[in-house]
Amino acid sequence: MKQLNRSKENNQIKLIIFVALVLLGTTISSIWQVLHINNSHVPAVKISKDIKYHVSIFHLWLEEYIAGDKDLEKSDIWKHLAEARALSKQLLAVGEYNDKTTYLLGNHEVQIKIRAVLKELDVLDELARIRADKLTISQAGSITDIQFDKHFEIIQTMLVTTESLMDSFIDNELRRFLFLNVASVLLITIFALILVRTFIIKDRERKEAAAQVIQASKLATLGE
Repeated sequence: MKQLNRSKENNQIKLIIFVALVLLGTTISSIWQVLHINNSHVPAVKISKDIKYHVSIFHLWLEEYIAGDKDLEKSDIWKHLAEARALSKQLLAVGEYNDKTTYLLGNHEVQIKIRAVLKELDVLDELARIRADKLTISQAGSITDIQFDKHFEIIQTMLVTTESLMDSFIDNELRRFLFLNVASVLLITIFALILVRTFIIKDRERKEAAAQVIQASKLATLGE
């Protein structure tokens, strides 16, 4: 009987340990999920918006330069294109951005879009140099102007699509995070119920054992 009780106790202890380990694993996974979203996905969306900003400034300043703005230097205009390129490459590799480490996004569609953006930036660069070097034939309405605007719009559309993909990716990750949190709450509840049940059973067994000892003592006294 004692061996049976001991075996039962061991099984209960193993169950408690198992639930505790599962709970610990779920908690660690949930924390990792939050850190991963914060360190990778959120900065990636900000980078994408900054790429759009630098491409837009590059487009605006080039048009002003071609229109005759003497205060603009070519080097200042092309700095924004260089920054757009650098930020695009940042989305495809591990690096630092605003004091945060960014990682290669696991979404394959986003990677394809960013690589396409880099190619379009090269085309935009080539057309911009032609326009800047041949001002007389690069005014508004010219063939190079139309081509330039066309590729500028392609880049902007790609970046908007990329942001939408990343937002969707983040939403999916957050849903998974929510699921892990709900699972953690359920496991904590189950774990608490198991502990309460175990303590109740142990308390009942102690009382029964004590009652048996008292009963045996009374019988022994009567026998004497």
